[in-house]
Amino acid sequence: MDLGLPHQASHTLTWSDQPAGHKILCAEMPKTVWQVHYHILRLSESHQAALQVFYAVNLKPSGGYWNIYEKAKTMRWSVNALRVKVSRARRILYHRIYGLTVRQLESNKRLECVSVT
Repeated sequence: MDLGLPHQASHTLTWSDQPAGHKILCAEMPKTVWQVHYHILRLSESHQAALQVFYAVNLKPSGGYWNIYEKAKTMRWSVNALRVKVSRARRILYHRIYGLTVRQLESNKRLECVSVT
């Protein structure tokens, strides 16, 4: 009897190239990842799109990699505009997450390696 419920847990993923029934457990994301995601969702749509295109979209449907020029072209932005939007979005995130000002960010370029705690 099929009740319309999922046939596997929502935290598992079935790979088509593996034997039938092979599942990989997707671990729960750490709390800090959810906190960063919350701040990303509070950005403007333009800044969210810039971050997504710049960092998350890497593979073309054909299997090759997108370069920055192709990414900017798909958004109908110049490469410089894409870089500026990403830079501004990152500054906003650093300010919201770490409470840092623009002056503090410019005085310490090593902050890019700081992890969220």
